Amino acid sequence: MSNSPHVIPSGNTHRFDKENFIINNTLRSGPIGVFDSGAGGLSIARAIRAQLPNEHILYLADTQHAPYGSKPTELVTERAEHITRFLITLGAKLIVVACNTATVTSIKHLRTQFEHTTSPCPIVGVEPGIKLAHHIMSTTYPQNRKLGITANQTPLAVLATHNTLKTTAFRKLITTHTTHSSVILQPCPGFVEVVESGNLADSTAFNTVTRILNPLLRRHINTFILGCTHFDFLAETFSKAANQPIQLIQTHEPVAKQVFNRLKNNQIINPLITPPRDHFFCTTTDPLKINIIERAYSKLWGANITMQCAEI
Repeated sequence: MSNSPHVIPSGNTHRFDKENFIINNTLRSGPIGVFDSGAGGLSIARAIRAQLPNEHILYLADTQHAPYGSKPTELVTERAEHITRFLITLGAKLIVVACNTATVTSIKHLRTQFEHTTSPCPIVGVEPGIKLAHHIMSTTYPQNRKLGITANQTPLAVLATHNTLKTTAFRKLITTHTTHSSVILQPCPGFVEVVESGNLADSTAFNTVTRILNPLLRRHINTFILGCTHFDFLAETFSKAANQPIQLIQTHEPVAKQVFNRLKNNQIINPLITPPRDHFFCTTTDPLKINIIERAYSKLWGANITMQCAEI
């Protein structure tokens, strides 16, 4: 596998064009680089767009290697490093690893490689909301506290990919912030594929979620940590499938807040007061499949987007 990006042949209308991605030579006006194995990271990018409307976003979907949740950790780390380096060469001033699997397997390596250099680039990751769930359940369940029930005794389920759930970093989160007896670790096969299709309102999406959700509801679990950025797009489907009050712990807004804090602390917030007209999207997919990806990702982004191909 080559470590260098390649330009798709110019005969393809979706070829990668470096000049379209280098937005400004000044660091503060540069884009925020966001990457995931597919569409899941768009949930993070949407939250960044909402909280930081003056910032440019450069999004890369590594669809040729998706999903990361089923890949060896070594490959995920290799891809994360290649993509981070690629986004930085395009002027990214901060990188968001918008994938739970890539974060728990690779974030330490990326920070060593890119934050501790002569030209450091801040790296922000995501991880299953164990800490957030513990805080919420400790502060918003007064009735439980009156009964002597602690947050660690309140049952909850972590919904994630198989690779995320088996990592050492994730297991450390569990042991640090809760007890094993109160947490159900639930792999969710099929969820990523539903989101990648962009068809969130059809029977396939509903049935896929119901198959996982119903057994957990029968165990009287009503708090669910969404441990994959893809799953955020299924929040409405979760509510419909449950047909009862449930609590979903999502991390896209806290991640966007962390992005703001890192930009502020590094004094690289975009000084422009006019929101950008365009964000930028590229993918490692087969160019013949890009029209399908464009349609699906446009649904998830909430506006029409144009994808460009890059070989990394």
